[in-house]
Amino acid sequence: MENKPDKLTGIRLGKNSNVKSRWNSGICSLCGKWCEMITQEHAKEHGFKNADEMAKASVIK
Repeated sequence: MENKPDKLTGIRLGKNSNVKSRWNSGICSLCGKWCEMITQEHAKEHGFKNADEMAKASVIK
């Protein structure tokens, strides 16, 4: 898996829980699939340039 950190449990996004990151898990509002994280492939399936762009678009709920 590309750019995967060693331990996902160690990732801290700060005190603000509204921080959007490709490492957030949730349901894709475009296709309804559960995502542990946003992969580059999933982002490109929906027409985004990369996973970070998809995260910033708040597609994962």
